[in-house]
Amino acid sequence: VIPNDTTYHSMIKAFGRCGDIQTAFSLVDEMKQNRIPIKTETINFLIQSCITNKESGFLQALLIWKKFHKYKKVDPDIFSFNLARIKSGKIQHFIFD
Repeated sequence: VIPNDTTYHSMIKAFGRCGDIQTAFSLVDEMKQNRIPIKTETINFLIQSCITNKESGFLQALLIWKKFHKYKKVDPDIFSFNLARIKSGKIQHFIFD
């Protein structure tokens, strides 16, 4: 049985909240393999997962943001920008440089 995008999003969010970012990333890879489209919501949940990691999560979140912004595969929404503001009010110059 192949989960749908809603199920994947729930799993990404749950593993991220538990601090298992590696599994959250693996789930996104699995979505790609199963040809389930990566949407803005997917990236938002992945960024949210990264932010929960106190040590390197912020950097990982920035890298995800830049990757998807660069390749224009996913457009950020208001939730994406709010996630960026959670960690730093000065994030704009990192994202758009």
